[in-house]
Amino acid sequence: MRDKKVCIIILAYTVLMIAISLVGNNFLLDMVVLTGLWAFAAQAWNIAGGYSGQFSLGHCAFFGIGAYTSSILYCNTGLSPWVGMLIGGVIAAIVAAVYSGICNKLKGHFFALATLALGQIMYIASVQLTSITKGSVGINIPFKPGFLNMIFNSRATYAYIILTFVLLLTLFTYFIQKSKYGYFLYAIRDNERAAISLGVRGLQLKMGSFAVSAFFTAIAGTFYAQYILFIDPDSLLVLFLAVQMAIIAIIGGTGSYLGPLLGSVILIPLSMLLRAKINFVSGLDNLIYGLILMAVVLFLPDGLLPFILKIFKNRTGKKAMEKYPKGELNLDAKV
Repeated sequence: MRDKKVCIIILAYTVLMIAISLVGNNFLLDMVVLTGLWAFAAQAWNIAGGYSGQFSLGHCAFFGIGAYTSSILYCNTGLSPWVGMLIGGVIAAIVAAVYSGICNKLKGHFFALATLALGQIMYIASVQLTSITKGSVGINIPFKPGFLNMIFNSRATYAYIILTFVLLLTLFTYFIQKSKYGYFLYAIRDNERAAISLGVRGLQLKMGSFAVSAFFTAIAGTFYAQYILFIDPDSLLVLFLAVQMAIIAIIGGTGSYLGPLLGSVILIPLSMLLRAKINFVSGLDNLIYGLILMAVVLFLPDGLLPFILKIFKNRTGKKAMEKYPKGELNLDAKV
């Protein structure tokens, strides 16, 4: 069954790659790229927020670390962003592990506020360290197309790359979810004291999941920087980015490898279409978008994916979700 799930994921990826080659509309390609980018970022956030219960409002810090590290190295030394992306990911992972260890005793909204502070610290640092980050002026990345520079003339190439990233991260989180490590994370999320009493190493697992989450979030930051070719504190290190990652995962369904994908596929195109089509009244698109999010949160607090699975289970008569504890999605059940 596991191999079947993997084959379905890879088949969906292949179909998307073929479809992209047939799309010539730049708006649609932008939509694909941004949907993929936010799916990747939300998937990364979900490793910490969904699996281990470390609800973060500071992931913009790791996003910014990835973008600034690769951009500074590329602009100042000519180092390929592919290499800078990995360096930024490692730096973000180290910062995340240390910060998670320091905040280990904080739970729930207190932990969220602590991570929010981390984002603000990184914002202030990026504004003040003008000799490195150029402060509020920002960094313009020179347009020099080439694979090693991660800069391309065609938006379709960016779409191929980000969808490949999404595929790899989705498979990674899928195997985490079904592994012993994944069940340990679920145990920590649902009842940390009970898990520790049974021998689960809570601190190490939480630090590890937060570090892995930060690593992939930094990779998303590098891709974003190379796509728009400009970075500054107000486009990277703001609360909106962190909230966006969390909302996408929550709307789709946290603690599942499919939830962030579903959330991104629905929310990002919806946001872009509202912005493009409903522009005759300033702010109306944001109002409608906010009302839709509010309705989903109020009526579907567990996210869209559990709701869809429940409907499917009722129609087929299968008890697909009953074998798993509350909060965990049984996506391997025979539905």
